Parts: sequence; structure tokens; C-alpha cells
Amino acid sequence: MVGGRVLEVYDLVPGLMLLEIGVLVDRALAALNQAKCMRYAEPDWSCKASSAPNDPSLGNLWGMRNIGQTVNSTGSSAWTAWVQVNIN
Repeated sequence: MVGGRVLEVYDLVPGLMLLEIGVLVDRALAALNQAKCMRYAEPDWSCKASSAPNDPSLGNLWGMRNIGQTVNSTGSSAWTAWVQVNIN
């Protein structure tokens, strides 16, 4: 239908697959979304931050910073990622 190959099949969601395609993304999406066996198809774009947030309340956001909890840790490493964006 669009050429290419299946890169990964996700067991958690039946029928969810990651495809490497051999045609332009717009063309592949049009073909896949018209197929009767396909519920929907969408691109998997990756995005990168170009700067750190300028929100003065950033430090008060819950769960943005894991400060070393080893049990029931709910924080993330987003804070570290934003600091690295500012430095690089």
C-alpha cells in the first residue's frame, strides 16, 4: 500500500504499529487513512525545545523535578532537560 516495513508492533494497543515508509508522508497518510482495515494513521513527528520556558512559576510546578526519591517517585527529568537546553 505505501511500501516500507513494520519496525515495531506494540502489544499494549492491538493493531498499533510503527512503519518505515517508502513514499512521502502526506501520500502515505492519504493511502492508509483510506484503507478500510485502518482506523487512522498519523505521523510520528519528533520535536525539540529551542529554549527553556520563561514561566516565572516553573519551579512551583508539581512533578517536574525528581529530587532523588527512590520509592513512589513521581517526578520527571524535564527540569534537567530544560537546564541543558539553556546551557547548549
